[in-house]
Amino acid sequence: MQTASMQYPINAFIPANQFAEYLLVAVPGPELHDKILFEQQVFDQQYQQRNQGKSKLHIEVAGFQAKEEMEPTLLRWMHRIFSSQQAFSVPLSNYSGIPADSVYLRVPESQPFQQLGQALEPLNDYIKTCDCPSIRVNLKPNLPIARKLNADTYLKAMMDYSSRSFHEIFEVRELVLLRRKHLFDPYTQVNKFVLQPA
Repeated sequence: MQTASMQYPINAFIPANQFAEYLLVAVPGPELHDKILFEQQVFDQQYQQRNQGKSKLHIEVAGFQAKEEMEPTLLRWMHRIFSSQQAFSVPLSNYSGIPADSVYLRVPESQPFQQLGQALEPLNDYIKTCDCPSIRVNLKPNLPIARKLNADTYLKAMMDYSSRSFHEIFEVRELVLLRRKHLFDPYTQVNKFVLQPA
């Protein structure tokens, strides 16, 4: 199974024409969502981003490509895998960034996401037997508040945000599978997978 570093986000690869691109994400609850949305809005106003590069608020867990006719089987596999996985909590702690690209909220404890990646190994085996690329697991999860920044904006923002603090707990109770057919299409939700209570 392939891994993805912060320098190469898991959604950076271009899906081949015969594949759909899937993202497995963790979405914050309503209260935390509103707090992070406020952080995005403050950033946009301060740096006049005008929503450039803004994406929905989530932590990317894994990404993969698959043929659309595989989707029913994929969903059955994922239901089976995640029905035995427990919900968990991870802290969001302060800010960091990818040079000349993004500013994000840090997730200092990546182990729960790595465990999810390990749980996906059977699905990865199935995907590879269908001549699709390996699942890409995000080993350095984060939650972006701004993306597609130019170099000047990034430097100014990091000088500011490196001295700011942010501390919240992200309760991961379900995972959401997103799909798009082409690189420039928006993602649409395919399914939700509810985790077992901790």
